[in-house]
Amino acid sequence: MFDLSIEDIGELMKTPLKDCNAIGICSCSTSLEGYYKILATRGIKGVCVRIFAPVHVTATTFDGREIVIPDSQWDTLCKQMRSFKHNGKSLTQKKIDEVLYKNFVILNIPHASTFIPDEARDFIVPPDILRNEALQLADLYTDELIEDKDFITRHVAPVSRVFVDTERFLDDTKEQAARYGMGVFYTNGISGIKLRDLPSVEQREALLQKYYYPHHNALNKSVNGALSANGRAMIIDLHSYNNTPEPFALQGHLKPDICLGFDDFHCDLRVLETIVNWAFECGYRCALNNPYAGAIVPLEHHRKTAAVKAVMLAINKSLYMDEITLQKHDGFYRLKKNLNILMDHLC
Repeated sequence: MFDLSIEDIGELMKTPLKDCNAIGICSCSTSLEGYYKILATRGIKGVCVRIFAPVHVTATTFDGREIVIPDSQWDTLCKQMRSFKHNGKSLTQKKIDEVLYKNFVILNIPHASTFIPDEARDFIVPPDILRNEALQLADLYTDELIEDKDFITRHVAPVSRVFVDTERFLDDTKEQAARYGMGVFYTNGISGIKLRDLPSVEQREALLQKYYYPHHNALNKSVNGALSANGRAMIIDLHSYNNTPEPFALQGHLKPDICLGFDDFHCDLRVLETIVNWAFECGYRCALNNPYAGAIVPLEHHRKTAAVKAVMLAINKSLYMDEITLQKHDGFYRLKKNLNILMDHLC
């Protein structure tokens, strides 16, 4: 147990804890929720505080009384955590991070799907060609590389980017890939073949409402939740790319194993350093903003909220799959193991 002043906790909760003479913190989790318990005990009496990820904070005394910890007290509580002692020694930074940053990581996977709905009737190429384009352009298996973890919120786009690309700006004048017919609605394929005309205004809005906005709204909600609960959010924008970069890889033409994309405003140097060191230790060649650059950030926070950090983690497909057969090879399992080690280091 970690010793803490009972008066401090009592002040934080704005409720006297007269029946308590010992207090501490321990961590625990279940498959349904991650939370931390602050326990105050004296025999069978005491109080249990559960901080439900990401923002629900309540306390329940053992006699059934419920106490709500005001949002205004959350920062104070976080500061108090830094004073916790265990056997006379201060709590480690790792334990502090486990408490403060629970569920602050948002994993965005926009291009894993190859699914093209039946409503996609405006394509002018035969189904087999369209299917091949969806396979070639998909970031195949990226939705399988990182396991579900208590501290990660995951968002996976449900349809192929060929149909609706959730990673594109809505305004084609702001989207570099749009000049190649690969904006939010693809008119050209990876080989340059024409796939379709741009949808009408009515069709465009209907597709955006069904596929684009829900993905972005969910992503934005997760970011806001992390900010509210933890004061920060970290987006991992997970991609893969063909060994021969697409024409819109305008930043360069290197072929590293790992490409890290970021901008100066939303970059977390500690996270960047951790990933670069991880890549080196794993024997992966790593490049920064080459051949791709940047990482997704919700427009509400884009270059506005410095507490929202983002990095694109783009993986060369040759590292984990055969680009001809499109099947996984042994490198997939090594990469998956290494990526999950990385996630544990980051979080």
